Amino acid sequence: MINDRQFFITKEPFAGFEDWNIINLHDGYALHYHKGLNIIFQDKNILLLGYAWQVDPNRKSPKEELQNLIHHNNFSHEDVFEVEKTWCGRYLLIVGEWIYTDACGFLGVFYDERIVTSSLNVLCTLEGREMIFPDISHRRMPDFVPGIRTPYSDVLRLLPSQLLNYTTKEICTRPLLIDKAPEYSSEEDRIKDFVQYFVNSIQNFSKLFPNHQIWLAVTAGRDSRTTLACFEKAQVNFCTFTLWHNNISQPDCIIPQRLAKAIHRPYRFIERDESHFSQKRYEDYKIHTTGMAVDADWQLYAYNQFQALQEAQRKIVIVRNGAWEIASDYYRALFGDKCNDLTTLYPGILSNKFFYNSTMEWKENIVEKDKKNTQMSFIDRIYWDLREGCWLSSIEQSFDMMDDIISIQIANSRLLLSLLYGFSQQERIRKIHEEKITSSICPEFTKIPYDYQYETVSQKVHKYGSRIKRTIKSFFKK
Repeated sequence: MINDRQFFITKEPFAGFEDWNIINLHDGYALHYHKGLNIIFQDKNILLLGYAWQVDPNRKSPKEELQNLIHHNNFSHEDVFEVEKTWCGRYLLIVGEWIYTDACGFLGVFYDERIVTSSLNVLCTLEGREMIFPDISHRRMPDFVPGIRTPYSDVLRLLPSQLLNYTTKEICTRPLLIDKAPEYSSEEDRIKDFVQYFVNSIQNFSKLFPNHQIWLAVTAGRDSRTTLACFEKAQVNFCTFTLWHNNISQPDCIIPQRLAKAIHRPYRFIERDESHFSQKRYEDYKIHTTGMAVDADWQLYAYNQFQALQEAQRKIVIVRNGAWEIASDYYRALFGDKCNDLTTLYPGILSNKFFYNSTMEWKENIVEKDKKNTQMSFIDRIYWDLREGCWLSSIEQSFDMMDDIISIQIANSRLLLSLLYGFSQQERIRKIHEEKITSSICPEFTKIPYDYQYETVSQKVHKYGSRIKRTIKSFFKK
């Protein structure tokens, strides 16, 4: 339902929200939260919301690490960064009066002078504001509201590279990558170490949801296949699926089933039934997210496709792979030397003054003044802060309204992303590093083509005619 699993922080307690609880914070403020929002850890000065687990096998769980942290007096931001840098998940950490998001800000934060909240709709409801929906549409870039600005001039969004003091509304910069990534003498060692961390992360993640069915989203690309290989190595219980949508490619309709079959995992391809469309679900999605981002997920929810994964009304966790692109130079692969030009990436900002000002304010006042993330390229910051921290964050929020469905971006970890950045840029742009990781741990996949290989073959079919079509069709459906 609308506003499920959301929170807000105010100086004065509010009443009237059904199925919401209140935690009185140490400084007289109150945190209100929907009963469906998970509370991981609660102490007088520390609160951890959402879902978080440990990536590093040599470190304790987030809850245990926070229990140790409370015994240290006068701990600094750096102390918190050190504790949190090896976590994965979708969470919000409050230490003292400061708010720390997960690596990509997938449990998002909006704020004005009175309220800090995960939901613009909640803020509008509390303050009696008229709902303003941004003028965006799918695949017209940007198909989200970029930067710290929102349709309300006095309401801002917290980005992944920022910390927020919820009392004074002061902002500080935070490091996106870990302070010192491991160095390796060989690529084989780097791959081995990454797999160890990722597999441990998957195993710890699965322990958080013993009563949920885990569904891993699989496409014909590299990101989901690497995740699939690591899930198989982790030997946790999971199923695989693909959802049909308007822009789905032919490889995405064919290859995922072959991957699942190769490792003997259940697979479902959920097609779209026009009779299942619900205008109410469509409108509810818009209200819950205030229309801050547009993607295929909106239609998938309206057509009941996510819900179709729930067998016998069982609770489910959907595992997705949107964080991988941060370390893959996604925009550089698409736009080459023009990737640093915001108007090339997001041409829509030229005709939308609000979007243009918000984007340039982010560039000039946040990125160019940032002293903590100088090792990252501008194009990396665009994808991390804007694409992930704005677009994907609002999409992840949409899952909060879905009864008994939880969405997790499985690579959302500073440690995992820092390890991926250790591979050469040329390999990351072409995602060769992911192919190497996959082939090293899952040889069953080596004879199954990727989507780009399928497209190459399809182009040859178009060029040379139908005489080789039967051979190609047989090759991809074996």
